[in-house]
Amino acid sequence: MIENKIIDISTKPLHMRMDYQRRNENVVKGLDLCERCDGTGNELYSMYKKCSQCSGTGIQKMKE
Repeated sequence: MIENKIIDISTKPLHMRMDYQRRNENVVKGLDLCERCDGTGNELYSMYKKCSQCSGTGIQKMKE
């Protein structure tokens, strides 16, 4: 299991900080982060495309 730590958003480029803020909020709430986007809610290397696995929430969907 991946250890979910708070990420210092000041170390990230300005255009990515909101994604990491969402991720940090999910970590603080104790939610399971989406494996595809690591909890940011965006597709890898895309600033404006929602993650197709979690619909942009950054939260791992429950397996049916």
